[in-house]
Amino acid sequence: MNNENVVLPEMINTDEKINNLKDEFAEKGYVILKNFLNDEEITALRNAAIEIIEETADPESIFTTKNQCGKTNNDFFFQSANNISLFWEEDAFDEEGNLKQDRKKSINKFGHATHDLNPVFREFVHQKKLEIIAKRVINFEDPVIIQSMYIYKQPKIGGEVTPHQDSTFLYTEPLSCRAFWFALEDATTENGCLYVIPSSYKSKVYQRFHVAENGKDTTFEKFCTDEEIEEIKSEFWDETKAITVEVPAGSLVMFDGSLVHFSKSNTSNKSREAFTIHMIERSSNWPSDNWLQRDEDFPFKGYE
Repeated sequence: MNNENVVLPEMINTDEKINNLKDEFAEKGYVILKNFLNDEEITALRNAAIEIIEETADPESIFTTKNQCGKTNNDFFFQSANNISLFWEEDAFDEEGNLKQDRKKSINKFGHATHDLNPVFREFVHQKKLEIIAKRVINFEDPVIIQSMYIYKQPKIGGEVTPHQDSTFLYTEPLSCRAFWFALEDATTENGCLYVIPSSYKSKVYQRFHVAENGKDTTFEKFCTDEEIEEIKSEFWDETKAITVEVPAGSLVMFDGSLVHFSKSNTSNKSREAFTIHMIERSSNWPSDNWLQRDEDFPFKGYE
């Protein structure tokens, strides 16, 4: 993963190809780049992930998307912006709170500053090919990487991720969040691949997730009336219009922060490992009550 004498992947090695991807992204709100990662990159990231799990302390937080406010009211969640924190599957524990199986088979994800704190992931996210697609396909002027997550989607216990827009949780003014989702294993309908609703990114982001006034809890702020929200969901959140994003290992799925997407539970015997990063425009406003806040001496970084 070296930027010297970089050889661009075939799908972005000409201006014409980049412009075609740019047009596709503008129309659908997402693009799929297969074979964006080579075998060496995949192996390096997966091995680094194993080391992180082995070296990190015992379980402390459970992750779920079904009840955000009920699961994230703790300092552990807020501090994950500044470190590498492990989050665990709901179904990984017995009634006494003990892991039912090996910790490598129980983790949901880790994040959210892995891309800055781990040398393997740091080198990966600062590759020239990522900077090129961020600036030329998505039109970022000065992108900064605000968070990263290594997601496991474990066999049998990998939970569903309900329909959502990333900009609800990574809100900027104006909206500028974009996601980069790297498949490190084949993603299929059986093991919980992504589902996206094409062009739903043209929908309004009708709420945002942020820290409550007491500074301890989290809450949602609605920008629309309930009637307006129903209209938005009727037009843009129809799950019958969703398409599966089944991709082989090494693929990159890029999508707009307003794109409605989700994934179903993993009911198979195969995991579905993926690494994802989110970028925003440096010039956009990152509200001080967003849940993800870096310490003053640990700012977001881009491609300086």
